[in-house]
Amino acid sequence: MKQRKLFLILSTFTLALAGVGAFVASDTNIKDLMVARADKIYTMTLDANNKVVADAYLPQIVTKQVGTVVVNNLLAKTSTSGYAKLAPHGAIYNYVTEGNYNGRVTGIQSMKVVYSGSGLQLSVSRDLSGKIFTEKMDVTSNTEIDLSAIAPSYFYFTNGDSEIDITSIAVKYSCTERDFLNIAQLGKRYTGKLGDTIFSATINGTSIEVRTLNMVENQVYNGTVSVEGNQVKAALNVGNLYFSVNEGRNTLTVDSSKGAGSNFNGLIFNEVFKVDDFENFSSTGIGYDNNHANFNNMTGLRGNYHADYYSTQSSTKSLFGDKNWQIMGNDTWLYLDSTGGHNGSKAAQFRSTSNGLRYVNFESLYHVPKTMGKGTKFSFWAHGALNQSRDANSNIDVTVKVRLFYVNPVTGVGDNTGDATSVVIPAGSDWSQYTINLDPSKEFYGYSFYCKTSSIVYVPVDDIEIFTENPYETYKAPVIQTPTYPEGTFKGNATIMGSSFSIVIALGNKTNGLVAVRLANKDAQATSVTYDENTKDISIATTGSYLDATYGTITGTYDAENDRIINISCSGTISGNVSNNGSITATRLSNMWDCDGTTAELQNTFKRRYMSGGWAVDTGNSDRITSNTIEFVSGTGSLKRRGYSGGAVALNFNSDFSPAKAVQNVQFWVYNPSENNITLRMWYYQGQNFSSNGETGTVTAIAGKWTYVAMGFGSGSGDGNRNIYNFQIADFNNTGVYLSFDNITLF
Repeated sequence: MKQRKLFLILSTFTLALAGVGAFVASDTNIKDLMVARADKIYTMTLDANNKVVADAYLPQIVTKQVGTVVVNNLLAKTSTSGYAKLAPHGAIYNYVTEGNYNGRVTGIQSMKVVYSGSGLQLSVSRDLSGKIFTEKMDVTSNTEIDLSAIAPSYFYFTNGDSEIDITSIAVKYSCTERDFLNIAQLGKRYTGKLGDTIFSATINGTSIEVRTLNMVENQVYNGTVSVEGNQVKAALNVGNLYFSVNEGRNTLTVDSSKGAGSNFNGLIFNEVFKVDDFENFSSTGIGYDNNHANFNNMTGLRGNYHADYYSTQSSTKSLFGDKNWQIMGNDTWLYLDSTGGHNGSKAAQFRSTSNGLRYVNFESLYHVPKTMGKGTKFSFWAHGALNQSRDANSNIDVTVKVRLFYVNPVTGVGDNTGDATSVVIPAGSDWSQYTINLDPSKEFYGYSFYCKTSSIVYVPVDDIEIFTENPYETYKAPVIQTPTYPEGTFKGNATIMGSSFSIVIALGNKTNGLVAVRLANKDAQATSVTYDENTKDISIATTGSYLDATYGTITGTYDAENDRIINISCSGTISGNVSNNGSITATRLSNMWDCDGTTAELQNTFKRRYMSGGWAVDTGNSDRITSNTIEFVSGTGSLKRRGYSGGAVALNFNSDFSPAKAVQNVQFWVYNPSENNITLRMWYYQGQNFSSNGETGTVTAIAGKWTYVAMGFGSGSGDGNRNIYNFQIADFNNTGVYLSFDNITLF
């Protein structure tokens, strides 16, 4: 950062909004003072003599506009009163961009604002780059705010739900770069990890508490905190700890060479940043929607979020500028719940509908340079969804897509951002924590939530935070490892008479004892399986054969550590022709859909189509695809597909693979609850949107039981694979039977 040396040791300037004023004195770094709201950014400009440009009651407009929205009275002058009006939730701050420090005020000692109204708050930069800020503090009119212990370079004023009249803003500064450390520059909460132990450190004034979070009996160390030289000293009841502090004041590293530091060698504390716990909101308020399309009237919780919904009308644009999104048509999209939250008395309730709603924190829409924090995790707590009346739990699982913004302002929901991450909020669930990985190398400026459900529900959310180690970590009893039954599907290669053939072993869970083996593309007709819990040896009896050579008993050992079956051998007459008999290894197949998810998750992965003139996608029947937790092969459930007595019915993946999957075979288990066998036909699709199809053949779902079926895709490309985008299991029997599927695997 370029330094400017000034002879003036202590200076003061006053921004007089009552007329064409002048700064009494000025740090020559000061060029711009920013005034912001969601639609525009305004600049107060100084001339060469450090005077406010004439007729600058209303600051000049910088080219910055969201969508087509224009608000002309954000910071409105009054022709006779001699003050400026700052709209609700407006902001005034000195501005910084990468490599441009023209708005920087070096070493602020104090600030004073003369205004009328209520709700003005101030936060200042704790670091020298102007990215990490203190929590907001209340501002009393015409009262000097002592900032000498922090000596920031950047400030950020914002008001609440009502407009305020500003007469002047005075800043006293030293013109000297901050070169000291003070407790006031630190954050309030930090967490760190040493080995497997998670620590927290909470600073309150000159008091500090260090505690462990995840031990059987957690330890608590209390004491005082002070600055000693260029380090922070914590005088605890177990001895003194000395911390080196980074420039951003968000990382504390234990100095192992001093005091009790040798006992905590390698412990680094990173700050926990509170993004929002909703405790500061007093009301639901008014947001920006079709009923209140005025930025200047925004109040309460809704004044802190922008909401829009997805529309097929391609001509519409959101405030981001992206197509197919419209602002909300009503004012029921977000509520403040003051009856209790996860860790306090308040929480937010976000609406979800069949249209798909998107919520964005408003600061992502305009260029506020301060970040929301630093860390590796973005975290929030959510409760199972409430019904439309918000007075009882809903029975709907809600998938929330969370997107993190690494640029500001955001110009499109898919532009210049991290990829969206989906989390599922189970119906009826208590408050639970959900975390998403942050890129610690980037600046984090905001976030959005997107949810879509078949009917209207509200999702309670609380305690949005950023951290590296989880401040909510608790003791978890160690899981006692017991021999694990190897349920699932494993594949290896057997060399028979000089040629390589696949051997596939498909196992249900230990309770149902389901087992199937295919060797050399033939059903080995497995009849039973035994498993020794101590040795982990597997023995599978078969009655099948290959070219009149029997498979006999197939044995192997489950290698739980590497999740594979090793030392596989056949005891039948084929054994003399298997050159690697006894040394075959089968590994668990990838590209397997275990069908263990909830109904909402399964409907998000698979779809049901039926023949009605042509193939049509079922979107109306709630039981089109459901979770079957009664009949399943392994895991916790299977997929039950609704039947159809009026024609053909099929199961497909909900979306085409991207990119196409290079595979040779498909295998799955199917449960037929009826009294008659059902013939199934299978297709693969080598083009998107169900084009370039090929039928693989037919299989039989045997009446009243689970059947293991497998089918090859025939000769494909030179490597034997076919590149497919989707796959179909179809029933043309008009039976209306609800079939269940499990462990669908492509390989």
